[in-house]
Amino acid sequence: MFPVLLKLLPKQMNKNMILLDEELIILSKQTIDKFLKYDNASDLIALYTFYYYTAKWQKTNRPKATAEYCQKGLHWGAKRFDRTKKILKQELGLIEDIIIKNKNNSRITGWYIKINYIWKKSTVKKLNL
Repeated sequence: MFPVLLKLLPKQMNKNMILLDEELIILSKQTIDKFLKYDNASDLIALYTFYYYTAKWQKTNRPKATAEYCQKGLHWGAKRFDRTKKILKQELGLIEDIIIKNKNNSRITGWYIKINYIWKKSTVKKLNL
């Protein structure tokens, strides 16, 4: 499906087609293999997918996704969230915290998560699918 979809010209696309950059959340086999090495693999998959979903929705690889927002969305407590985020960030290197500060007074103006690996059309084209 992907090779055909990626080769279509914009005028050939219709409302029923899935746009890779906007709709699909893709986790590679290698990423899932990494998750499955942990006892809390389902939590890792859930939080990473939630971040990925939020990034797609916000159309960026740096979504605004505070701890409170994620905990509410996943119906998790702080301990479960913190434990899972720590693994994604420190052990797997799949996400990073981004803190935006005001240049004038150094006050924090935003908390974001950078997702280090998001599949896009350009990524798939590089793979020659």
